[in-house]
Amino acid sequence: MEAKVDKRQTVLAKTIRWLLSGWRFVGLSIVFLLLYKFIVADARVGWLLGSVHVVVVAFVLAYFLDPLVRRIEKYFHLKRTWSVVLTYGLIIFVGYLFVKSALPSIWESILLLIQNGPGYLNEINRIVIENRFNLSPNILEFIQVQLDGWNANAGGMLGDAFGVILNGAFKVTSVFVKFTISMFIAFYILTGLKGGARKARLMAFGLLPRDVAERVVHAAALADRSFKGFFIGKLFDSLIIGAIFLITVTILSGFENIQFLYIPLMALIIAITNMIPYFGPWIGGIPCIIISLFAGLHEGAAMTLVILAIQQFDGLILGPKILGDVMGITPFWVLSSITVGGALFGPLGMLIAVPTAVVIIELFTEYVNRQLEKKGIDDQIDMPPGPQKGKNMMKRKKQDGISIQITRSNEETDRDQNQDL
Repeated sequence: MEAKVDKRQTVLAKTIRWLLSGWRFVGLSIVFLLLYKFIVADARVGWLLGSVHVVVVAFVLAYFLDPLVRRIEKYFHLKRTWSVVLTYGLIIFVGYLFVKSALPSIWESILLLIQNGPGYLNEINRIVIENRFNLSPNILEFIQVQLDGWNANAGGMLGDAFGVILNGAFKVTSVFVKFTISMFIAFYILTGLKGGARKARLMAFGLLPRDVAERVVHAAALADRSFKGFFIGKLFDSLIIGAIFLITVTILSGFENIQFLYIPLMALIIAITNMIPYFGPWIGGIPCIIISLFAGLHEGAAMTLVILAIQQFDGLILGPKILGDVMGITPFWVLSSITVGGALFGPLGMLIAVPTAVVIIELFTEYVNRQLEKKGIDDQIDMPPGPQKGKNMMKRKKQDGISIQITRSNEETDRDQNQDL
């Protein structure tokens, strides 16, 4: 019986080693993404995934709220449950302030933009017809057809304003209900999550051979640092950028020749789109510039200068201060990963593209370096700087002639296992 168990563990270990080999891991990741993309297109599978969406959101919320819960637990010396309750109270308070102060202004800006939308389209149409901009007749005709179509759609939306508002209210209510359910599930996940990382690590070392467990734990630790570091850092960065934009544009609106419209809505757009590296500031900035141009050339020029100045401040000062070297990959890989992620999964793919690329590139680099060292080649590929820094920097250890990355020494692992027993 013991021989059968050992044989099964050996087969499992060989399978995991094969899957975690650098080029195979990258190839399997790409295949998985493509299969997921095509499978989701099936309505039945899409319905199944939609049914577990609430639980998935709950796990994501618990994952990102856990650092805040642990900080409160450590600082106030509270039990885990009370730390979670205090965290939820803080979130509810911030949400109340947002709904009380910012949401009415944003909603008013949205309604005003919908009301003035047809007039803006007519103005664009007039400018194109009068100036032509040295465009060929075919291009002018194409632009004219597109503008007429947008104008008709905008008019239809205004004509059926009650239906649009009712449909929007229904969707908002549905999202709110699902989010509330996810928050309840996340509460119970957080209360039972204490020591979860240690338990998962012990399970890996208990079920897998040591070298395989070390690779699994290292990959999980790398993914954890990459995703948490990127999203939490980007969230703070985007909130600060949105606040700076709001304050700057509000101050400029006090001048006699400059009058901006939809300021709260534009600040929200800038803050949300700033979560996407490189592309995000332009995705949010260009619509804000176009909207400002309808108010006048002074407003358009001022908005362009504000957005360019904020982008430079974020890219040169604020971003490096908050994120540091969390990304740790070149702009080429950042742009490529965002492009591929957006093409496969839309906005969500653009958000998770960078930390996913960081994990894949570093694991692949480690694999190449192990192969070089195994073949006696001293020169190695430089590791991405971001995830390697900090107090959790990986320690190098020689095992079976191959250099591998581990997160814990053997003595620490044995001590934890003995304590658990």
